[in-house]
Amino acid sequence: MNKNIKQLFLLSNPIFYSNQYFHLGTPLCFHFMKKQTAIDPEIAKIREERKRRKLEKAIIKLKQYGKKPKPVEEIGIDVKLLNTLDTRRRTSELINEEDEVRRIVVLKEYARSRVLLANENVRWIRDAMKCQIRALEVLKAASPDLYTAAVKSEQCGLPSIMEGPPLTPPIENYRSPDGDYADITKQWVQPELPLLNKKFGVGTLIKTPTFQKKLQEQKKNQEENLKKKTAFA
Repeated sequence: MNKNIKQLFLLSNPIFYSNQYFHLGTPLCFHFMKKQTAIDPEIAKIREERKRRKLEKAIIKLKQYGKKPKPVEEIGIDVKLLNTLDTRRRTSELINEEDEVRRIVVLKEYARSRVLLANENVRWIRDAMKCQIRALEVLKAASPDLYTAAVKSEQCGLPSIMEGPPLTPPIENYRSPDGDYADITKQWVQPELPLLNKKFGVGTLIKTPTFQKKLQEQKKNQEENLKKKTAFA
């Protein structure tokens, strides 16, 4: 009995057992969860529509900030040329039968004249070579020394050999440049997706698995619709 009284006394006065690292805490208080109130279906529908609009905006934003290819300046077209593209196009003119026949006749005459000119050039070269051979034969019979001199190949300054100083002497009072230069090369930076939390408040919602499932279902529906259209066609 005395032992129980002592324990009650110690429990009522925590100062006496604070040295023993024992203490009494306050009872944990709790409250019941708030009862869920019934929501009007129209209000719930409006909220769902708002969420859907936010998701659509986020999808459009994601498509805009997709991976863009690096632009090539050599392939790019000037904006001024694109604006004046219609004025630079030429329409093909229709040709009459008479004009077409006349053009064919002119082309045939031109081709015939070119063939005659080529034959004349070949004939002139052949005659010149025959005359050269005949002249060399006459020269050989007259004087063999002149014939050997005429037949000997000309050097024409080849091969040429030049000798000079291997190193140029230093220039007096020459100031070498510092070597500093300004790098003006254009750096391509891939555009990054801005934080959608600030603009739409759905940045974290896009990463959720439910949103990903909805996207997959939407893609499947689009593919099925395309298959149906092709089947009907």
